[in-house]
Amino acid sequence: MNPLQQTVSPTPAMRPQRGASLLEVLIALLIFSFGVLGIVGLQANMNIRSTEAKQRAEAAVLADEIIGRMWVAQAVQREDFAYRADAQCNAANPATPQALLTSWMNKLQATIPGAQASISHVEATGETVLTVCWPRPQTNEWSNHVVRARINSNN
Repeated sequence: MNPLQQTVSPTPAMRPQRGASLLEVLIALLIFSFGVLGIVGLQANMNIRSTEAKQRAEAAVLADEIIGRMWVAQAVQREDFAYRADAQCNAANPATPQALLTSWMNKLQATIPGAQASISHVEATGETVLTVCWPRPQTNEWSNHVVRARINSNN
């Protein structure tokens, strides 16, 4: 046999690679899947934060509304706005609101489910503190919006 005609068997380094492309594709899919899961988690978190921001904005609007009602009320009627003045938005044993507050409290409950309010007014100093509290979505924590105003007794 001619030494030039001998066939050389391939060494392990020269063998063609098989399955490398499949492995690369599987790793790429794994990385892509983690990315998609991260985006889904961010979307869920964004929805919760969006709901919280909406409720906070609604609480601010409703608080401004009742403060506005107190501004235009006669001085002798401002004490009637006091509601749960010593409570810290505790849902236990809620007091019945005065007639002036009934429609506002109904609107508060319809706008922000589970919301509570605390309103205090001292006519001598004009200091008014309004706290609107509501349960945060998906948690057992409470959010609140506090408005402090000084309503004088000129009228």
